[in-house]
Amino acid sequence: MPYFRAGLENNEFCVWVTSRILGEEDAVKALRKAVPGFRSRAAAGQMEVVPFSRWKARGGRTGNAILASIDKAIARGFDGLRLACHAIPGKEGGKSLSHWETDAIRSNNVIAAFLYPRDSFDALGLMEVVKNHRFALVRNADRWEIIESSEARSVKDELKRSQEKLKSLFNSMSEGFAYCRIVLDTGGKPSDCILLEVNEAFERLTGLKAKTIVGKPATAALPGIEKESAGWIAKLGSVALTGKPAQFESYAKLLHRWYRVSAFSPHRGYFVVTFSDITERRRAEETIRQQNIVLDGIGRILQLALTSETEEKLGRACLAVAEEVTGSKFGFIGEIGPDGFLHDIAISDPGWELCTMHDSTGHRRSPGDFPLHGLYGKVLLDGKAFFTNEPSAHPDSIGTPEGHPRLTAFLGAPLLQDGKTIGMAGLGNREGGYRAED
Repeated sequence: MPYFRAGLENNEFCVWVTSRILGEEDAVKALRKAVPGFRSRAAAGQMEVVPFSRWKARGGRTGNAILASIDKAIARGFDGLRLACHAIPGKEGGKSLSHWETDAIRSNNVIAAFLYPRDSFDALGLMEVVKNHRFALVRNADRWEIIESSEARSVKDELKRSQEKLKSLFNSMSEGFAYCRIVLDTGGKPSDCILLEVNEAFERLTGLKAKTIVGKPATAALPGIEKESAGWIAKLGSVALTGKPAQFESYAKLLHRWYRVSAFSPHRGYFVVTFSDITERRRAEETIRQQNIVLDGIGRILQLALTSETEEKLGRACLAVAEEVTGSKFGFIGEIGPDGFLHDIAISDPGWELCTMHDSTGHRRSPGDFPLHGLYGKVLLDGKAFFTNEPSAHPDSIGTPEGHPRLTAFLGAPLLQDGKTIGMAGLGNREGGYRAED
């Protein structure tokens, strides 16, 4: 009973496989008596008592029953599987576990206890039991003794040395590290993960402190991460559930950083991720890309200036280049006429298609011939380029005329001749908003 009580307190999924020695009903009665809150934990799906016949039907000898229980633990949000099973001695004594069962236990986050009838073994049989398990708890003459196999002692010593090396590496590595358990929704899809352990580099690269996030869901540590287009939880959840490692580069919008990520699963339902900050490299690549686009655009404009037959054709060509360079959805180029109004020279096809403005005769018209006010008026009157990603909230905004395409971001630049503003180029609705480099 202390074995299961500890598992329940540690948020583990507990399964007791009973036998003819102790039936399902007697096991449940014993648990109700010995484990506080057993009824509520059982109702919550944290504890199951399964007769051996049903366990065998689930694939007990092939390891499938263990794997199915691990899946239940993951789906229900528990930290692992704790199993107890009345073993059935084979002809050779301790070889009651198939290699499939052994592999299922060793390869996953499982603690398993197998109960053997002591009077079924002689000394050789007992040695076989010890050999096939990490250790054995044996009752002799009313005394309990712990017997470790030589393999278990060797593994323990090697594990201690490995842990010391790992701790040193863990604290000195420059990459961020996180060990996590995936959380599934009711449909069995990854919806969150629990941060179980992180290193100092994780704190430095993310700005998140271990003491405030370890043991908590990622959605609590970084609210909104489940909505990011990078699909962090889905990608890492796939690693945890399939066991297939992954490497990728993604932008963390909430942290405003680019990361190169490597992830693998040490056992089903869990993943380890290491990552490095590649923000500066990505920014440098983006700067070079933008410069190449601008240089290419300038070359195209110079060529078109020599071949365009009209000012309107040249204006449309220049506007197309400006939209491509900035990633704008639509735009216009206009000039100040003798009447002091802004008259359009060119308007992009997307902008024209979205426009539903009409003149006094009822015909659709472009949004031109305006007095110098509003956002575009600021560009023309100040003679300086500026942008806003909240056009409606800007102090110079006068709104947009009825039928004008919805404006979510605005960038305006004056056209100068001999130091005098003669017109402007206006661009709108870059995805994610405009930046200083635009």
